[in-house]
Amino acid sequence: MVLLGFMKGRTLEGDELYAFITAIELIDLYIIVPTGAGALLTGLLLCSIGQTLFGAFFLGEWIKQARAIADAQRGLALQNQEYLHFMDIYNYGGSIQALLLIVTIFILVFRPWGVKK
Repeated sequence: MVLLGFMKGRTLEGDELYAFITAIELIDLYIIVPTGAGALLTGLLLCSIGQTLFGAFFLGEWIKQARAIADAQRGLALQNQEYLHFMDIYNYGGSIQALLLIVTIFILVFRPWGVKK
């Protein structure tokens, strides 16, 4: 597409210019845009899968370890640095994951870039 754009100075007649621009527009609308949309959806799908795996293997493990400490120490767990560390990274990781999920849903539902006609 960029290379075609550099060729625009070589057209001498109005009909050639119109045909050239029409060709660029058709390539853009029917090849570039659908391919980009597919790439975006694939990226969003991979992001969702990544979030699921992160939650299963990291967030879940951190909360299990924090629960084990709380089970063993009960109220004293609130003074245990390891417990507090697990809860901190769980809270940060969970917040980032929730934010990414909200952004993903926003993009899928509202499509803020709109459709160009």
